[in-house]
Amino acid sequence: MPPSPSNSAANKSAALSPDIYRALFEQSADGLLLYNTRGALLDCNQRAVDYLNTTRAVLLASGLMAFVEADAPAAAAAEPTTEAEMHELLVACAQSGEARSWRWHGQQAGGGDR
Repeated sequence: MPPSPSNSAANKSAALSPDIYRALFEQSADGLLLYNTRGALLDCNQRAVDYLNTTRAVLLASGLMAFVEADAPAAAAAEPTTEAEMHELLVACAQSGEARSWRWHGQQAGGGDR
């Protein structure tokens, strides 16, 4: 007898354990930052730490905007300049479904540009 649809869905969700999500997060080729709904940085993967040439503790304590160059060229009005502005833009995009991007000019903790 073939499995019922509800059993099949239950088996799939059981296979996608938190460990799998953690592995995907940690092994991503991209630097990933995880924020809560209030805009607080909760977690980051090692790629983000390496990219910014910092430590996990420093990045989590200071947030991404601490690595944005203060003297970066003037950006469009819609580009974030603070963690709060970045959070507002991300929430608005998530709620509207609109795809957005903006320029980001950052620096490594050691002073190198990215």
